[in-house]
Order: sequence, then structure tokens, then C-alpha cells
Amino acid sequence: MENIDKTTDNTDMTLEEILVNLTLISKIEIGDKLYQNGKFINIDTSYFQFISRWISGNNRNDNLIFINIILNKAYEIASNVINERNNENTQQLSRLSHDLKNSITGLTNLKLTYYYDKLFQSEIDVIIENIRNKTEMIANNLEFSKNITKITDIENLNSNTNTTSSQNTNTISSQNANTISQNTNTISQNTNTISQNTNTTNNQNTNVNQNNNLIDNDKPYRKNKHSSNLPPIVNNNNN
Repeated sequence: MENIDKTTDNTDMTLEEILVNLTLISKIEIGDKLYQNGKFINIDTSYFQFISRWISGNNRNDNLIFINIILNKAYEIASNVINERNNENTQQLSRLSHDLKNSITGLTNLKLTYYYDKLFQSEIDVIIENIRNKTEMIANNLEFSKNITKITDIENLNSNTNTTSSQNTNTISSQNANTISQNTNTISQNTNTISQNTNTTNNQNTNVNQNNNLIDNDKPYRKNKHSSNLPPIVNNNNN
């Protein structure tokens, strides 16, 4: 067992180190004794706990100070994640809140272990109350983040819907304009065809009139020609 290094800066902990410590704290059972090993709190499972902790310089007050250091570092990281408002870190925040809640079980058992030390028990009561307040704050922020995410998703959906609707409207307008243009061209072509047909009909009527005039002009000729070929009329009265 390593002796406590009083010069070690135990406040410089990573998130993973904090989560490991919180998990260890949650496993404390009634009657367990603790000792500090570097940046980690440990449960003393040796046969001569008093002697080993005396040699290493550990006592319950030092262990409680170290537990407070772990918890305060956890609160600091939680506050930083909340202030960043980064959805990618919500999973870390949720895990941190979960392990903080679980640590209450171990702290309660530690309190019962030292039932005869009322001051020590009161200090643990304060620690547990702080954990409950912090986890409630974290839960509220997680719920707030979920609501913000839902609102953002709805806004994005509405934006996409409006964009799609606008695109469809433009497409329909363009198609209708093209259809109208095509219909206009078709009508223009039909008008030209009708005009051509009218001109043809007029030309045909003109030809008919010309033919009629030719026939009318030819009638006297035909009449005279027919008259000259008739035999002379004989007058029988002279006989």
C-alpha cells in the first residue's frame, strides 16, 4: 500500500478518473475502511486495516476531504459541460449524473460505519445533500437540452418543408408557363393554318368566279353559232 503523497495535486483529475472514483465510492459497504492511493480512493480489504492505515497515514477525516475533492471536481466538469451547451457532451453529463447518484449509497454506508462519530455523520449528510442538489440541476439541464433539440428539429423540419414547397411551386409555375407557351404556339399555328385555308378558299372562289365569267362570255358565241346553222324558214303562203 502506498503512503499518501501530500504534495500530489489531486484536483488535476480527468473525467475518467472521477468516474472511477465515484464507482469505487458507490461500492462502499457498512464496516469498510478507506484509504487513498494516488488519485484514487480505495477500500481496505487487508486483515490488519488499522495497522495498514496507520502506516500509510490514512484516517477517515483525510478520506472525507479527498472524497470532497472528487465530488467538487465532478461538479466543476458538469458545470463546464452545461455552459458549453454541446449536444455531443450530453452523454458524458448523463453518465456523470448517474455515478453521482450511485455514490450516495456508498456514502450512506460509510456514515453508518462511523455511527458513533456524529460530526463525521453530519459532514456526510451535507455531502449527500449537495450531490442531490447537483444531480437535480444536471437533470434539469439535460431536459432543457432535449427540449432545445426538439425545437431545433421542428424548426429544421419546417424550414425544409418551406424550401420543398417553394421549390415545388417554382417547378409548377415553370411547367405551367411552359405549357401556356406551348399552347400559345399551338393556337398561333392553328391560326396560321386557318388563315392559309381561308386564303385557299378565297383563291378557289376567285377561280370559280373567273370560270363563271368565261362561261357567261361564251354564251352569245354559242348562241350565234347555233343560229347560223339552222335551215332557213320556208314560207308556204307564197305558193
